[in-house]
Amino acid sequence: MAVSAELYAHFGRALHEAQILELTVQGFAVQLEVPKGGDAEAFEETWARIEHLFRRTIGYVQERFDIPSEVADDLEQARQARNYLAHEFFLQPQLQAGDAEVERQTIEGLDRLRDDFLDLAKRLDELTWKVLGEKPPTDEEIEDLLADPPPQSEDPE
Repeated sequence: MAVSAELYAHFGRALHEAQILELTVQGFAVQLEVPKGGDAEAFEETWARIEHLFRRTIGYVQERFDIPSEVADDLEQARQARNYLAHEFFLQPQLQAGDAEVERQTIEGLDRLRDDFLDLAKRLDELTWKVLGEKPPTDEEIEDLLADPPPQSEDPE
């Protein structure tokens, strides 16, 4: 028996939140490293140092910013959980057995991971705004921005 579509859906949501967390960590690093109004070259240089590996990004942030130890610990645990999902999750033979109880427990575990990734991303966003000394945008400001996004620059290449 194969893995159910429901389990795949929960897996996808958990991995999606892991990727959002990774982008949040990268955004934290870039926001704090590149001066306000910094040019595209400064952004690209910073992004190039961190874009490929979650571990590298976490190390980059820890070297440059005094983040609370519990956030650093949670980031490392999240990195390990993300790698497990991406590289090992479907190697579990019990998932292929078609046992409804195993599937239920697995879905619950995936949902907890998803929630943990989401919670950590929110905590990191709050830390970013605190370090920047700015207020985060309101829900209304975010909705306005999403409704009318700024124009994309044209890539000359």
